[in-house]
Amino acid sequence: MIAVDHSAADSDPRSPAARKRRAAELTSLEVGIYLTLDGVAERAWEIGEEARATDDPFGAARANLVRSDAIGRGGALEDALALQQAIAVAVRRDHAVRARAGFVLASTFFRLGMSSEAQDAVHDGVRLLDRSCPLHWGAEHHMALALYTSFGRAGPADWELFEEALRRARFVKQPILLLAVLNKYAWAGQHDPAMRDRAGELIDEMETLLADGRILPPAAMLDTIAWIRLAQGRVEDADRLLGRALTAQQTEPNDDAALLAHLATVRHRQGRLDEATRLLETARTVALRARTPALAVDALRHLAAVDADRGDFRRAYRRLSRFVAEQSATERAEAERQATILQSVYGTQVERDQRLYYQELAMRDPLTRLYNRRHVDRELPLLLRDHGVAVVMIDVDHFKQINDNHSHEVGDEVLTQLGALLHEHAVSIAPAGFCARLGGEEFLLVAPAIAEATAVASMQHLQHRLATHHWTRVPARVRPTISSGLVITVGGGHEATNVLAHADEMLYLAKRNGRNRIETIVLSHGTQGTASDA
Repeated sequence: MIAVDHSAADSDPRSPAARKRRAAELTSLEVGIYLTLDGVAERAWEIGEEARATDDPFGAARANLVRSDAIGRGGALEDALALQQAIAVAVRRDHAVRARAGFVLASTFFRLGMSSEAQDAVHDGVRLLDRSCPLHWGAEHHMALALYTSFGRAGPADWELFEEALRRARFVKQPILLLAVLNKYAWAGQHDPAMRDRAGELIDEMETLLADGRILPPAAMLDTIAWIRLAQGRVEDADRLLGRALTAQQTEPNDDAALLAHLATVRHRQGRLDEATRLLETARTVALRARTPALAVDALRHLAAVDADRGDFRRAYRRLSRFVAEQSATERAEAERQATILQSVYGTQVERDQRLYYQELAMRDPLTRLYNRRHVDRELPLLLRDHGVAVVMIDVDHFKQINDNHSHEVGDEVLTQLGALLHEHAVSIAPAGFCARLGGEEFLLVAPAIAEATAVASMQHLQHRLATHHWTRVPARVRPTISSGLVITVGGGHEATNVLAHADEMLYLAKRNGRNRIETIVLSHGTQGTASDA
């Protein structure tokens, strides 16, 4: 595992130091899971509980995904899938968490033998990566994309995608992560005759990384190295490595059965047929107990080959007949299991879509169809956490006079048309931006990750658009104007309540200074802000 500092400086679990400590420990778990599952699910649950209790939704979701990954690797794949789907639904607006959810969902689907679903999920895992994601995710997600899209492919695998994942892993400079990527690349490469030399180079690098003994490799890594050494004709090296793997940490549900079957291949190659038979029979028992019937069925085929080499063709024929029957039954059972899982998956999606529809209604203002304050309370803290954000509080000047002199219907028409203009403006200056109606004639415009000069210029342009806008179903003498309080935050980590308070102050200043104007303040950490007007 990666060392994590638990100093007293972060004794307040809500402090930035505590959040940073949790993030570091989650990185340790995410990377360390390639070496061992011991304690991972339990510690991830504890971190998630602390994150939830201290208003850290990103940390909570990330911890739950680590926990679900450990559960799946431990063999409870359907439990892991259910948890991962629930997280993916709950965080649909957080691209970073959705990226990670796509990655872990893809891993679980792949272990379930559902390669098409794995490919769909892992594409999201790569597509949604952004600068807020931990650096090691890029290497992991690209390797998963390379691995899962290489299976069942009509043509050769995209080896350049594997190389890209390897470049990213080298850049991160975490030996455990590099080992994991080398292992997956080598395992995929050894299945392609044209890539076997490259696979040999990759395991040579793995053995170099492991040479000083500081990292204890899990069974899966030793198995990969052994299998490629066997393909190179280095039978004794493969024998030694597989013997070591049988006592190593396991990180996949089928490690034991696969290792026993591979060791039986070595014994077969050595001519030790009785030992090969015993190992394969044990592998069948272990595979059935681990609910990996495909390995149990394949052991029958190998047993038939051993019997044939022994000269016992009658037994070899019986085993092959049993192999054909079991393979057919296993394929039917697997198809039924996958159909049941898919039914559950798509049932969950339908339920999710219905729930999201009603959640969306609850987040909308019924008059303007803009977002409401509930949406602001949910989304603004997330944006301020990671980015500089332009936040504008907007108020319609003399709106009471419009209502009193021209009717509430005219006032509603002004609000509806203004809402449409503000929404269009928000998304035009920042794709992730939004506009909300806070109540009455007050609106909030939010635009993440735009420069100060761009924010000011965009608001000046908005005022010009309003001055020249043709208001339909509104008396010609009604010419609405707006006053705006613009806050520009520098960097992430700002509190939403503080930003909104400053926006409200700037709006009040714009009203006091004559209306139909913009007052601006720039907030950076450790300063009171710098105000200006427009």
